[in-house]
Amino acid sequence: MAGGAAPRTRRLVPVMVAGEVYALPAERVREVVGYSPPSPLPRSEAHVRGVIDVGGEVVPVVSARVALGLPDAAPTEQTRIVVTDAGGGATGLVVDAVAGTV
Repeated sequence: MAGGAAPRTRRLVPVMVAGEVYALPAERVREVVGYSPPSPLPRSEAHVRGVIDVGGEVVPVVSARVALGLPDAAPTEQTRIVVTDAGGGATGLVVDAVAGTV
């Protein structure tokens, strides 16, 4: 681009949820961890699965399927928890699979 700024590229983390691909901004993804059942939180909303410990931090875990109004599914070997940080603290998002970074 002559005389203009170079276009900004945005890195994304593609995730699979119920056969569909969604993308999370890479700058908001802290880490991706293998699925282990979260410790349940009594009287929490349906999409909240519980909490996990990530490096000594208690992180709430949300089901992407339920949050999107989709039926829940049993975890598989590809199920991951994507630990995100949107500025208000960490949140884990249960997804069916992570496809890497683009």
